[in-house]
Amino acid sequence: WSANGAGSPNLAYDTENQQYVMYFNAELTQDYIADSGIDYQHCYWEKRDEPVVWTVGRATSPDGTTWTVDPTPVIHPTEGTFWGCSASHPAVLFDEETKEWHLWFKSSQDFDICTDDKPEGSWGCSLNTGIGYGHSTDGVNFTMSEDPAFFTPDTVGYPSVVKVDAEYDDLSGEPPDYTYYMMMQYVPSIWMLQSQDPEGPFLVHTDSDGNPAPVLEPGKDDWIEDRVFTPTTVCEDASPNFPFRMFFGGRNLDGSTIVSAGWGGGYGNFVAPS
Repeated sequence: WSANGAGSPNLAYDTENQQYVMYFNAELTQDYIADSGIDYQHCYWEKRDEPVVWTVGRATSPDGTTWTVDPTPVIHPTEGTFWGCSASHPAVLFDEETKEWHLWFKSSQDFDICTDDKPEGSWGCSLNTGIGYGHSTDGVNFTMSEDPAFFTPDTVGYPSVVKVDAEYDDLSGEPPDYTYYMMMQYVPSIWMLQSQDPEGPFLVHTDSDGNPAPVLEPGKDDWIEDRVFTPTTVCEDASPNFPFRMFFGGRNLDGSTIVSAGWGGGYGNFVAPS
């Protein structure tokens, strides 16, 4: 099913089974689609004259070097859902406290939405439906949310999520036990969202005037003059009052790309190193 190749890997360590777990996206092969018994005609793409379906797979490893790929995907796009034809760019979090797996992903709905055969659904006519979510006790069988964790008809992707303890939280009012922070690519910038529930809804970071605003934009240094992209967060203190760092890619105006690290002195204030 994954013979077309794998991409956008995201890893977690399973402390229960003492193994590394990788989630990745892959375009289903046409042989797998034909043999699956699932009618994927709602994902038919006229340009290629065949159904095009993106999904999330899983692989495990005892040492991080040798990997065994699961025989089937962990997410099966399902007609009529917000992930009807595509689940990609997975972001995984294994909660060592609850022993639960959380999985966020870029989602797209049925290709034939808003046609004579299929009127507008719950998420409008855009193929894009934002960032989806599912949770699991074993990392294999996921229960999907009914709605995206973050809905937008725009093209966003590459979510990365950290769970932050209340001791770091600077939200006004009574702090929650935990807050989930999501970094997300929205070309040409990186945006931050937050929610007290992993299922969402996630709210976009705003500036001092209350307007949605990215936390990292291109142009702050020569190597990111064109864009910043593909954020990855890690739970490592960047300062005494800031609980995580962010890695990201950058591109300058001549098309060269560099991967480096950003850090923050406060929420929504990330810095690109020179």
